[in-house]
Amino acid sequence: MTEIFREIDEELRYEKLQRLWRRHRVLIVAVIAGLILGTAGYVVWKDYAERQAQERARAFAAALDAAAQPDDAAALAALDGLATSGSDGYAALARLQKAAVELRSGNAAGAVAIYEGLAADSSVEATFRDLAVILLALISLDTGEPDELIARLAPLTGDANPWRHSARELTALLMLRKGDTAGAREQLTSLSADTSAPAGLRQRADELLAGLEG
Repeated sequence: MTEIFREIDEELRYEKLQRLWRRHRVLIVAVIAGLILGTAGYVVWKDYAERQAQERARAFAAALDAAAQPDDAAALAALDGLATSGSDGYAALARLQKAAVELRSGNAAGAVAIYEGLAADSSVEATFRDLAVILLALISLDTGEPDELIARLAPLTGDANPWRHSARELTALLMLRKGDTAGAREQLTSLSADTSAPAGLRQRADELLAGLEG
């Protein structure tokens, strides 16, 4: 008897499924097709992205080769093609390299403009924007307004920022330039005691502290 009831139950469920299929088969097929197409689309997109990344890497390597040559105009042209064709890390690195070529050619104003543009570009990763501020402060140590540069470096001196050690060193140098010896000594003492700071930077901090004591 139990077997008969089970067979009846299975037949009823089968008929129910058939009615459901007849009523909603278009929607069911559309959903399944959408899932398949979505999966296929992701695979295709991933493959395309990987090929694009490889192409960008090759383009960046070629641009670096051009930048290593003494022809600044050709180097800038090669880097510009990469810098203006996207907002990824390669584009940001190309812009930074362009600034280096501008400095090499004696165009400090051009380098400053590139750093300013990169620092203000919200489409670029924060790491590259912060690095642009560091480099801007570095080349402006003797010419920029100390208080303004110190203010721009301040957000970069936090413990979580990857450029904090350089930001603190530059802040100390700018404080020395404006005559704030106490502030500079505080920054340098902190750097000297920071075991996570690069060895060369800690050594410079020690030398500057020794000079201040002398």
